[in-house]
Amino acid sequence: MIKTLSERDNGRLDAVSAPTSPAGVRSAAVPALVVADLIAHLVEFTDLAPDTCVFLGGLGGRLRRSNSRRATHWRGTVQRGRASTEKGKST
Repeated sequence: MIKTLSERDNGRLDAVSAPTSPAGVRSAAVPALVVADLIAHLVEFTDLAPDTCVFLGGLGGRLRRSNSRRATHWRGTVQRGRASTEKGKST
């Protein structure tokens, strides 16, 4: 069964048994280029249960709205991505 987690204003995560309407179901496109890396990540870092989180924090906890940018070093990741994209452009 599909479950969702909702982070409340007090930081608590509430599990909801299922989306209440079809609008609550989300799909995510995964480019073929990253499928092998994603599978390797799942094997190394998760327990492969159907309801496991794909990405966890450094201590194994769920990433939350309040800590995801810091935990993923998001700013540096975006800057490195931009730099590699710029390097690959032909002039």
